[in-house]
Amino acid sequence: MHSEVLLVQPNGRGAEVADTTMRFPNGFMITPDGGTLIVAESTGHCLSSFSIDDDGSLHGKRVWAALPDMVPDGPCLDQEGCVWVADAIGKACVRVAEGGTIVDRIETEQDAFACTLGGDNGRRLYIATSVNPFTGARPSGRPGKVIAVDL
Repeated sequence: MHSEVLLVQPNGRGAEVADTTMRFPNGFMITPDGGTLIVAESTGHCLSSFSIDDDGSLHGKRVWAALPDMVPDGPCLDQEGCVWVADAIGKACVRVAEGGTIVDRIETEQDAFACTLGGDNGRRLYIATSVNPFTGARPSGRPGKVIAVDL
């Protein structure tokens, strides 16, 4: 099953379909130069990217990083141009370079669903984790956690 990526222009032109082949898009990032959109495709097991034209339109979809053993979710871009991505089935958050090299890995007790960088110098990684309702029993109460890791 595929999803659409919609492009909404700020000039009031409305929304237009930018891509119809996304496999469960689950997190978007724009590089600091504004030239590339990176998308986590959870069921596609990859990070895909598009070039962004001056008018905001997208073209040139390509695999930024293949992650065949992961379900990428809730990513964020770091200051060095790598992507931190949560693994919704792997109890980890990994740092990935363009091309797919895993640069770093933070193990978690539960499946990871989102991450972001923060702290005074942007070097603290916050990871949202929980029991995965698709792979395990549904617990009662509040099974989720947010963990912070200084990098």
